[in-house]
Amino acid sequence: MTVQLLQMKRLPSEVEDGFNKGLFTGKLSDGKFNNLLLDYTVEVTQNKALNGSGGIIGLTLRENVLARWFLARPLSSTYSSIFHGAICPSNNKDTDQRHHTDTKSCRDKHEKMIGKLSKMFEGTFLDPFDTKTTTDCLINFAIGAHAEADVETSLTDCIETGKKMFKKFVKDRLILKNDTTENTFINL
Repeated sequence: MTVQLLQMKRLPSEVEDGFNKGLFTGKLSDGKFNNLLLDYTVEVTQNKALNGSGGIIGLTLRENVLARWFLARPLSSTYSSIFHGAICPSNNKDTDQRHHTDTKSCRDKHEKMIGKLSKMFEGTFLDPFDTKTTTDCLINFAIGAHAEADVETSLTDCIETGKKMFKKFVKDRLILKNDTTENTFINL
């Protein structure tokens, strides 16, 4: 028994009877405009089943649920595309296997961007992981520009500046200034 047939067996009986009579819509709820196509009816029923007990909650923890999930989704997608292809043959894009962005303008744009990247890598780009070549000054490795002197000084001296600030903090805040009893607590 195929997975599609198993899924069809899970449908409400009135929906299954309608499909057997050749009606390709079904009602899952009352109302004049609540008819659904075959693929969507199966999907709604399948989603209800997957969200219930034994559903996708804890999917990876239960082997049988995981197997059902991986079997059912691709097959219901295949049946859905066949169904849509039969109903709307003019909109059938199965013969055109190209991606929707595979157009001449997109290809030209991508080619220009690749050219710019190649030019950057071959030109002023510096490899940040190259251990053989070192520079004497601070350089933005993405564009190859030298940093301004004050920026370079600030960045290259940050560790020394941090050490000085830490020593000053300890001296000013954590070391007792005199031994009188009123100043024995650390003044933060």
